[in-house]
Amino acid sequence: MRFSITQTVMAAVLLAAFLLAAGLATDRIIGRPDRIRLEMEKERLRRLHDAILRFKLDRDDFPRDLSELIPAYASADLLRFRPSRRSRAEKAVRWDPRTGILDWSVPFRIDGLFPRDRNFVITIPNLRVAHDALAGVNVFHPVSTPRVLGPEDIVVEAELFQSLTYGWQIEESASASGNGYIHIKEGVGDILDAGVEFDPKNRSGDFYNISGSNNRIEAQCFFEVPADGEYFLAGRTLAQRSKCSNVIRVQVDDKPESILGENNTEPFVWLWHTPSWRSPVSVLLSNGVHRLKFHTYQDGVKVDQIVLSRKKPEFAGVGIVAGGYPQTNRCLDQVPPLTLSLSVDTLTITESNNPTLFVYVRKACREEMQAKLQVSLDLPGGRERVREYPITLPADTPLVKFPCDVALPRPLDKKEYLLRCRLVAGDTISQERTVVLYHGYDWSVLGPLPFMKAEATGEVENASSLAPRYCFTNQTFSWQRYSDQFSDQFGVMDFGLMFCGRTFDPMNNAALYAYTEIDAARSGDYLLKAQGDDHLVVWVNGRKVASIMHPHATAIRSASHVRVPLQAGRNRVLFRLNQFDSQWQAGIRFRTTDDTVADILGVPFARQSGWSQAR
Repeated sequence: MRFSITQTVMAAVLLAAFLLAAGLATDRIIGRPDRIRLEMEKERLRRLHDAILRFKLDRDDFPRDLSELIPAYASADLLRFRPSRRSRAEKAVRWDPRTGILDWSVPFRIDGLFPRDRNFVITIPNLRVAHDALAGVNVFHPVSTPRVLGPEDIVVEAELFQSLTYGWQIEESASASGNGYIHIKEGVGDILDAGVEFDPKNRSGDFYNISGSNNRIEAQCFFEVPADGEYFLAGRTLAQRSKCSNVIRVQVDDKPESILGENNTEPFVWLWHTPSWRSPVSVLLSNGVHRLKFHTYQDGVKVDQIVLSRKKPEFAGVGIVAGGYPQTNRCLDQVPPLTLSLSVDTLTITESNNPTLFVYVRKACREEMQAKLQVSLDLPGGRERVREYPITLPADTPLVKFPCDVALPRPLDKKEYLLRCRLVAGDTISQERTVVLYHGYDWSVLGPLPFMKAEATGEVENASSLAPRYCFTNQTFSWQRYSDQFSDQFGVMDFGLMFCGRTFDPMNNAALYAYTEIDAARSGDYLLKAQGDDHLVVWVNGRKVASIMHPHATAIRSASHVRVPLQAGRNRVLFRLNQFDSQWQAGIRFRTTDDTVADILGVPFARQSGWSQAR
């Protein structure tokens, strides 16, 4: 049989098509593992793309190098890929922050009957987050009709101090001179009940301080004396409670300290105080510049003005005296050009509320200044969000307040978060402040129970798993969930508020248990920071680790720390709080042994496992 040319051509075409189809099918079969790997590598590159965008969201800029993504944003293996299955050698992913191009440094090889190279390019647009300059508010406003002292008298406004260490906060009030004052919300733990000062290296206070410094908490400024002579001291302060001391310690240069104020003075009103008979009532000063500093050892004491008068002052019925800025016109090496102070309404994060933060900047000179405010915040997963804002400090404005948004992503892990603020003048960090924000653990509370002696042991702490209810003195008590609405601004749990609806003078001679669980990223020793009013006993994983007895001290002033071992993963935490009288509060934190934020998360109620099946 003879074929025509047309038939021959068609047969050849069909054969070629068949061979091509067979070849393509064979190629797809042979190259299928590579194509699967190609899609997997594309997905890995997309994950790296997302990590870069998260980094940019937090930092307002691209990473200069992909290594900056490790470990908070990406794992190290995500930065490399294997271009060929015939070789185990890996190549680096390529990233150009100038163009935003993310791709492979060499082509991806697909083997088969028809070997070919593939590349995959992702371009990330350089969409910079624009932060407008923060608008500041002039804070210092001298009152219209203050009492005027003598021409040689010196009046120092506390909110215009030129150095404020950790703990001091500037606040505003129409009843204060210049509309502002300073105070320490927390007890600094410098003084024992007997009046003996703690060793600053081993101070039990500063429960919330994570600055790494245990130096004495002080405020200081420099002032100019117009004439040689004797100057008498006085100070205007306000106490928060009738049982709270209204005492501050004032020191001029290196002279002996003077004690201003006394215990049990009228609370909630501004009072003038002169030094007690136990300390110097005046100082001898020469013409020129001198240093004034003071510290307080009671929480809640507010300080408004300090006066150095040529005559022994009589302040009965006196309100505000004339004074203010500047304390000296001289340019001093000891005086920083800018002083930073943070004011945070609460250190406690709740499910529905973010802390409100204001940054106060004290300017030493009268000229306008430009600066930058850098704010960084820890985020879940070891990430850090950094914001930078240009700020203007107007001339002849000594104190400027700037709002600072603490926008926390939700949902948040139950842990501590660091918030850092830096004031940058030129290329120099003028000052830095760090505060700890706390999203509290989920606690279950058993109480209020009959009073238990300090050395007593009960059924609860000896149980391998907790029962839903327990019997005490023929009465049955059930566990209740603690709500963060009862916690104060420091995250201290207030059981008086929980059980009685009031912080002060709740029920006396009672007890309670509280239970929670935490997850530790790794095993090892940690720092348990605990505080309780009146007697706090803590067990971790069934082992008694702390017993803190301070029957006459508030929870803040009873703060203690102890090293405890934790296992990787789940850990059980139980405490008993015995109540004698006054406030009924406690607080528990876990940090690294050098007192920094630990990789420890509170376990939500729904995932806690230390309960019996009957619950």
